[in-house]
Amino acid sequence: MAVTLIAKQPRAYPAGDFRSDLAHAERAMRGIVPVGGGLRQHLFVTLVDGVAWLVGDLHVRNIMRNGNGEPTIIDALVGEVTSAARRGLPWLNAACEEARKFRETGERPPRWFEGVADEEL
Repeated sequence: MAVTLIAKQPRAYPAGDFRSDLAHAERAMRGIVPVGGGLRQHLFVTLVDGVAWLVGDLHVRNIMRNGNGEPTIIDALVGEVTSAARRGLPWLNAACEEARKFRETGERPPRWFEGVADEEL
């Protein structure tokens, strides 16, 4: 018989500004939002111990504040990015590589159009 442990954050507090708190929590996890793929929900890729993971289900009730008042993610859906997915989905592989660089350096890799004024596009 398989046993699944489900845990909730009993000491989480309501978030401040959802978008700002989500961005802060993503940065803390060294998350990279994939570009492409036609995804219908907000998710990001992060690297933990050299393994790429997708983190999703990032809605307003899953972004809260911890006991120190810092934005944190609770109750997210997480799944490992397989090597087959990386080979078959170039946009996902690119996000995994950016997440690796972000984890190693602590610096978020620049995005394609980051810092470019809308008028110049």
